[in-house]
Amino acid sequence: MVTIDKYKLYNQSKKGKARQKRYYLNHKKQIKKYQTTYKIKHKENNKKYLKEWKTINPNYDKLYIQNNRSIINKRRRKHHKLYPEIRRQSIRRRTARMNNIIHDFSTNEWLAKLKATNGVCPKCNRFIGIEHLELDHIWPISKAKQGQVYNINNVQPLCKSCNSRKKDKRS
Repeated sequence: MVTIDKYKLYNQSKKGKARQKRYYLNHKKQIKKYQTTYKIKHKENNKKYLKEWKTINPNYDKLYIQNNRSIINKRRRKHHKLYPEIRRQSIRRRTARMNNIIHDFSTNEWLAKLKATNGVCPKCNRFIGIEHLELDHIWPISKAKQGQVYNINNVQPLCKSCNSRKKDKRS
């Protein structure tokens, strides 16, 4: 029976990593040159392969997002912490669009419309409560003309999932 010395294996892997690092540092320019020429040579082949792969696996992106929601959210939070100015820019764009439109209805009118739903989302017919319904613009803000007027008939209460699923579509 052969016994394996774990300490010896650990040291060998450490030596191997050190050797790889030395090689990379000594041949850095050659490696970079090879990588760039390889990318240029195989750019068209990679594009073709990617197109074929996407036609074979059309729902891969959606499935990845569904299965890795927590990982994606962690990355997003980390990115927001590292680059707060990017987050602020998207908020500024939204407020700029909001400043270009005019809401021509009172709070009382909106509350009356909310009460009329009895806490049921008009799109998916689920009961979620009045406090969880959001204001949705039937004509999306992103496609609104500057100075467009939204009255009570141009807005509707929707649940958060229906409102985010709608995105910039008209309903």
